Amino acid sequence: MAFLAVWTVAAAGLHLAGVPEAILRPATRLVVQPLWFLGLYLLVVTLAPAMLRLHRRFGPAVVVWLGLAAGAADLAGRLPGLGRLADLNFLLVWLFAHQLGFLYADGTLPRWPRRAHAAMAAGGLAALAALTASGAWPPSMVGLPGDRVSNMNPPSLCIVALTVWLVGLAMLVRDPLRRWLARPRPWTLVVSAGSSLMTLFLWHLTALLLAVLVLHPLGVTRPLPGTATWWALRPLWLLVPAILLVPLVALFSRLERPRAVGRVPARVGPGVAPSAPTGLAPVLLAVAGTTAVIVGILGVAVGGIWPLPGSPANLAGLHTSPGASLLCLPAGVLLLRWGGPAARR
Repeated sequence: MAFLAVWTVAAAGLHLAGVPEAILRPATRLVVQPLWFLGLYLLVVTLAPAMLRLHRRFGPAVVVWLGLAAGAADLAGRLPGLGRLADLNFLLVWLFAHQLGFLYADGTLPRWPRRAHAAMAAGGLAALAALTASGAWPPSMVGLPGDRVSNMNPPSLCIVALTVWLVGLAMLVRDPLRRWLARPRPWTLVVSAGSSLMTLFLWHLTALLLAVLVLHPLGVTRPLPGTATWWALRPLWLLVPAILLVPLVALFSRLERPRAVGRVPARVGPGVAPSAPTGLAPVLLAVAGTTAVIVGILGVAVGGIWPLPGSPANLAGLHTSPGASLLCLPAGVLLLRWGGPAARR
């Protein structure tokens, strides 16, 4: 919410300063793109209890079903008139990745022999190479201008293969990495970086935008991806945004770290118990609050943050303006805060 507040004020200031909307609107849409993944992540987390019950009943079969369903949705969505079926993968692909986490948490993945992990890594990478080499899927795992289709919008079968390959690779290096992280210095570094991960995630595209403003006037442009010039300029395009990201992290990471919260008194005033919703109300507040937060985050990711009245963005059939999406976030947080303690009791 702090990230969006800063950028909303900045967008208004740039507008008043005379920055053309043709520049301001795409710039402010770029910097909020990471919110797309947070909205989907919250949706997957909301479904986690139901998916955990499926895991406990059917085990690894749930992962297989989700992978097959994602592949079917991807292929069916390429047929004439069935394009909307591919949108199911906004949920199926990320549930597939999340479901692997249950297999890790209950010890199933760690108990598998190394040859099984090697088979996951090799099989996922081979499938990814075959899919992209076919020409039906682009080689980039994120959408790029000029691509006929995107592997991320909606997520494609390539992301399923990518997930299997990366999880298999992570399991192969897990034991040596755990031994390395048992040493105080590496673990301290990991904990320190981990305390600012959300800040890094939210602000990294802002740093990239600032890098463009610095480098383009100097004649450093971004060549076509994959060319020799593109590779030669990679270090520069990594170093400059990283340098510009440092002050942003130093300024905003403190908002990410939890603060000490005092004990809430059992009673308020002379013998008066604090009022709290009871019965079905906490459940309704939790549902309404979660829905508002998810709609707000995804609405901003799709429609941007400027202009606030803006033309409505289509979010799975729901039309929402940037201003309405921004209002959904604090409203959802208030509903969750109000209903949360009663729901826990």
